Amino acid sequence: FKNYSETLDPFGNRFPLSETYSATVDRKGNIWLAEDGNGMLQLDAEFRVIKRWNQLPNTAGNYRDYLEPRVIKGDTLIFHNWYNGISRLDLRTAQVFNFSPITDVDQPELRQTFVSRSGQVYGYGWGRFGKLNIGSGKFKQVDIPLNNEGRPDLVMAAAEDQKGMIWLGLGQNGLLCIDPNKMQVIDSWKRDTTSSPKTRVLDLVSKNDKLYFTFDKEGLAVLDVKTKELRSFSKKDGLCSDELNGVLQDESGSIWAYSSSGISWFDEEHERFRSFNEADGMISENVHHAIV
Repeated sequence: FKNYSETLDPFGNRFPLSETYSATVDRKGNIWLAEDGNGMLQLDAEFRVIKRWNQLPNTAGNYRDYLEPRVIKGDTLIFHNWYNGISRLDLRTAQVFNFSPITDVDQPELRQTFVSRSGQVYGYGWGRFGKLNIGSGKFKQVDIPLNNEGRPDLVMAAAEDQKGMIWLGLGQNGLLCIDPNKMQVIDSWKRDTTSSPKTRVLDLVSKNDKLYFTFDKEGLAVLDVKTKELRSFSKKDGLCSDELNGVLQDESGSIWAYSSSGISWFDEEHERFRSFNEADGMISENVHHAIV
């Protein structure tokens, strides 16, 4: 492990990194970090500060500097502000456009975005999933099933499968598969709640014909999308924790899970895990967010 607790700007000024909580990487290999109430840091591949982005002008009034970078497409950064929802930053001009027609200032409905392999940007959050036109702000959405409170369910996670279909992880209704061309639901899966009442999907990865996702306090789940057979793995199987914060796939196709008790690599062939924590050199085993 190579750990960073602080970094330097070109003038030698020190920047602590202990208050960062989300990150993304742009096409040049630069790293974007969210600081707790201090905007965003843009770092090079050696973790040296290029620029701090805060107090950004926008179309909806002054931001409080709780800014979380989401995805980068070309010279455009999509970021989330706790009080103003999803916004677009033009990296060439430093101008900000707030997607006000699809957010609520008091309780933003769009909280996450991701980019498909074709370059399409999607947004999701409270009762919402749809295609986001980052130029016009237009948002074409799909109907989300109602939760137990009678409102559209919370979309917690999204992933693109090998056929280009989009799978959604929901708060109470399991998984939905969306045809992005027709913006229609074409498949779904919901857990049998007689075996467990926990249905909230916290994070989601698609690989081949399987979905890897995390349930509340129940480790890692693997669903065969053809047969709908579900396999579950827990700390008893070598997983770092039953309470996972997320799951991701690296460039080689390996599946990783992370938690407040470290990270785990999934050996799929033998269905076992190799876990890492502070004893292996991590600066902290409390992993809130991870990127590759």
